[in-house]
Amino acid sequence: MASAVAFALVVTSFALADDAFASATLDASADHRVFDVAGGEVPFWANMVKYARFSISIMVGFAYMFGRPIAGLLQKPGTAAAAVAVALGGYAFFKYTIEHMLGLGDASTLG
Repeated sequence: MASAVAFALVVTSFALADDAFASATLDASADHRVFDVAGGEVPFWANMVKYARFSISIMVGFAYMFGRPIAGLLQKPGTAAAAVAVALGGYAFFKYTIEHMLGLGDASTLG
């Protein structure tokens, strides 16, 4: 029962806030107060630098996440040899597939 009341209060507050925002944005003479709420307008290139830093941190996180188990496999000689063999086989398969998809291995497409 309490969760239903809390849900109703949240929905009502969002509805009131949405009506207030809509009335403020429909007024052509009103200045844009959205940037006041967000902390000010951010320059375009400063924002692009933030996206670049975020994407680099995501890539580093993925490399770390996938590299930890592989580093664990490289601790023992038997699993290290198997991991290196799988990596070399995967590279050879990928190279073969891309070369034949692009027609680089066919003499008729090169000349």
